[in-house]
Amino acid sequence: ALTHLNRQKAEGAISVKNDGGIFIRNDPVGGDLPAALARLHADRPDATVYVRGDKAVDYGRIMDVLGKVGQAGFAKISLVAEPAPSSAGAPE
Repeated sequence: ALTHLNRQKAEGAISVKNDGGIFIRNDPVGGDLPAALARLHADRPDATVYVRGDKAVDYGRIMDVLGKVGQAGFAKISLVAEPAPSSAGAPE
């Protein structure tokens, strides 16, 4: 069975970096996200696409990427959120 992280890599994990760079499965996309998404969709049309952004990435940028994923024809899109650090032992 695939773990959650391995499933993301196998199907289509998209990362949006602080510097604006976008990666699909750790491969840089360059300037043409729609073309990269079209290739991914041609290869895996039923894939779940997981989108994650660095903490400082603008929310609007993430929404733009999510929109382009949907426009590429993917029906299963998941926004990945990193868990907040534990507050155990933090001063009150």
